[in-house]
Amino acid sequence: MKILVYGGSASGKSEYAENLSLELFKKSITKNKKLIYLATLNRNSGGDTLKRIEKHKKLRDGKGFTTIEYSGCGLDFDFSSLKDSTVLLEDLGNLVANGLFQLNKLEATIYDFLDSLSSNCENIVIVSNDIFLEQIDLSDIYMKTYFDTLSKSNIHLSKICDKTIRIIAGIEIFYK
Repeated sequence: MKILVYGGSASGKSEYAENLSLELFKKSITKNKKLIYLATLNRNSGGDTLKRIEKHKKLRDGKGFTTIEYSGCGLDFDFSSLKDSTVLLEDLGNLVANGLFQLNKLEATIYDFLDSLSSNCENIVIVSNDIFLEQIDLSDIYMKTYFDTLSKSNIHLSKICDKTIRIIAGIEIFYK
């Protein structure tokens, strides 16, 4: 099962995606199943990064997740470690941001990463950001690239995922 969960800041998308991952994991039929939290926030990003990491760790505490921290954008990831797993990728926005400064062909690499990730897991829940209603300065080339890549990645995921769910104020809206 491949599921895209997206929503705005503080919408409840992370908690929703975590609970959904746990539900999928419990229903898993794989013998050597694993529950993986693939954390994409680079802890050296500055700002309130460390607070956000701690908040998410507390949300997961005692639930059986194995955390893999990954601040790359797809080229160097060992997908074999996810075989037979239920994976919660938190989140696509960070993955795109990680790649902005690492690659020239960011969009293709993100797509390759997402396709490889989804084909190597039994279940995957991908959290993404709904930044498209926020006021963004698209005259900044990096913000425009980020916006365009995240937007196209969300569209790509909506096509390859079994379900697409938007979270608004903790309420789920099923699109697919």
